[in-house]
Amino acid sequence: MEPGERHQFGPFAVEAIHVNHSVPDAIALAIRCGAGTVVHTGDFKFDPTPLDENPADTQRLAELGREGVLALLCDTTRVEEPGRTGSERLVGEALLRVMERAPGRIVLTTFASNITRLRQVMVAAHLLGRRVAVAGRSLLRNVEVAHQLGYVPELHDVLIDLRDVKGLPPQEAVLLTTGSQGEPASALARIAVNDHPDIRVVPGDTVIFSASPIPGNEITVSRTINNLFRRGAQVVTRRAGTDTEHIHVSGHASQDEVRDMLRYVRPQFCVPLHGEYRHQLRFRAVAKEFGIPEDRVLVPEIGDLLEFSATGARKAGTVPAGSVLIDGLIHGVTRAVLRDRRRLAAEGVIVVTLAIDGETGAIVAGPDLVSRGLFDTDSEHWDDLLSEGRQRVVRALRRISGQPEPSVIEAKTREVLESYLYHHTRSRPMILPIVTEM
Repeated sequence: MEPGERHQFGPFAVEAIHVNHSVPDAIALAIRCGAGTVVHTGDFKFDPTPLDENPADTQRLAELGREGVLALLCDTTRVEEPGRTGSERLVGEALLRVMERAPGRIVLTTFASNITRLRQVMVAAHLLGRRVAVAGRSLLRNVEVAHQLGYVPELHDVLIDLRDVKGLPPQEAVLLTTGSQGEPASALARIAVNDHPDIRVVPGDTVIFSASPIPGNEITVSRTINNLFRRGAQVVTRRAGTDTEHIHVSGHASQDEVRDMLRYVRPQFCVPLHGEYRHQLRFRAVAKEFGIPEDRVLVPEIGDLLEFSATGARKAGTVPAGSVLIDGLIHGVTRAVLRDRRRLAAEGVIVVTLAIDGETGAIVAGPDLVSRGLFDTDSEHWDDLLSEGRQRVVRALRRISGQPEPSVIEAKTREVLESYLYHHTRSRPMILPIVTEM
């Protein structure tokens, strides 16, 4: 759906309006029906100097305001932040400065969906005479698709295969990786505990976090950073008031941009979205500045059903939302459940339990292996097989250094046992590692 296009969906006429965000082609929606017009901002900000030189269509938003808007559904993620969100163009300048100072190899992590950021890294690398390799499936997939769509024309100038990085001098290499939020199974998290098959961080490397932790991810991000320092890397994160302040900017509107949206659209009612409860209440206070009474700002909970009419708006009940627990009786059984059951019947299962020190990652108990449905458990051969499997897991986990996430331990345990058991038995039992932090 291109900006300016209008499509009919039953009683709803939907128009797309160009806005700025950290992903290309972001749009707001104007939805018309018999009751009036509802504007949904989507994720947005107003960037006066976007990298694609295509600012948000504020003129069209203002036209809708003059025509009359019944309700505004608005992104409130950064409504607590005063002022305006920085332009993405500032990021390119900041990254170039930081990358220019790096004496050796550069490892840079950001959101895999931030195509504009990926492009700016490649531009900076090209200017500095460096080549770029990508580590992480989601990141590699997004880079390939973005290039096919013409969003990263610089790719051919700098991109190399990850396996070719070892042949480059450190001062000529840049690695783009997943893991900006400390995701335990991401490339960067594995690199940080020396568990990546192709990449080892060494003293002299510079790791740049071109992202800010999403609320709730602070602990995993901090753990990844600490592990990188243990490898001898220099880690660069965003620091306000320094020349690293703009190595990351958000894709969401700050307070003044939310005010601009209210000024353009001039809605009768508002619904604050995509924020926590405190953000929704802060939006209500901002809306009050524009003469919108508190009772015309509906603060929804997940699953709330809101009803708008020409005469008013109200909460009209709820719909099922959130997690759905399936007991196999009411909702039936999914294909994934049936697939697991077939695998259990054909191959059996091994449960691996172990305890690790939460501070060091060292094994303090186990691993203990319990099997069902593979062989006769009284068989001496099977005892030997499990004993050797246990020793292989211990050796593999001892090679992981730093403070690994439990999910990294689980993944490595599964990887070692799957390979070992298939080699000796030609079977692929389901392996369930259970890791307890002490």
